[in-house]
Amino acid sequence: MLYTMDSLQLTQLLAQYEYGQFNVVDTQISCNPYTKQIKFSPLYRHGSKLTQGSCGELMNAAYFEIREKYPSVHITRALGTEPTFFKSPGSRHYFLLASDGDLMDGEDYVSWPGEIEEVVAQNPFVVDPCFQKVVSFSDSGYQIKQLFNQGSKVYHSNVAVLPNKSGLPLAVDSLGRLVCLGADFNFFPALTIGVHNPVNDMYLTYGLNSTTLEDLFKEEPKILSCIDILRQKEIVRTTEDFRVVGDIVVE
Repeated sequence: MLYTMDSLQLTQLLAQYEYGQFNVVDTQISCNPYTKQIKFSPLYRHGSKLTQGSCGELMNAAYFEIREKYPSVHITRALGTEPTFFKSPGSRHYFLLASDGDLMDGEDYVSWPGEIEEVVAQNPFVVDPCFQKVVSFSDSGYQIKQLFNQGSKVYHSNVAVLPNKSGLPLAVDSLGRLVCLGADFNFFPALTIGVHNPVNDMYLTYGLNSTTLEDLFKEEPKILSCIDILRQKEIVRTTEDFRVVGDIVVE
């Protein structure tokens, strides 16, 4: 467990981060109508000092900044679920664990449930730059699937590939709804906008050209601007079988 002052400092540090993938408008978009995949390349900027991005990007950015500013704090990178938007067993959400010492007894990587239980029994702090949370694990509602120790190698890709009927988070709007960019080949174009309302746990999908989006996001200029640019972007059709290769190493 960390001292209270450490947790307050970490909370203040997280205030700079914004969960969002608006840089998707700058990426090349390709689709394979046969395998029903959509590829965004390059999309992610793993290892960069950024303040806006995906959960993986913000996890890495906060990981480096905390290590630099608070060297006495031990930082463990985690992949798992969180209790608001990414709570299903198949969800994947990156975040950090902060503690006074090594939670993993020198191991680089942990995924066995028994070893994960030993880590969470130490009740570290969950540090989530996406949702600006610093909370003890026992009070967090988070679950862990994999752990990567401080200084160990973690492999990422700067490419995103969406299979049919999947999506990637675009932003959290002012009403607290998660807005996603999705792939659904029942629509034309195959890009969709999904909206997850955590209040009623409903997820609604709209075609990219749906006029409902203007009314839905009338108070969200950044989201509407992103949608407008995406509507105008060329989507390159190809027969390439898209694959994601973890060629970006973050230690």
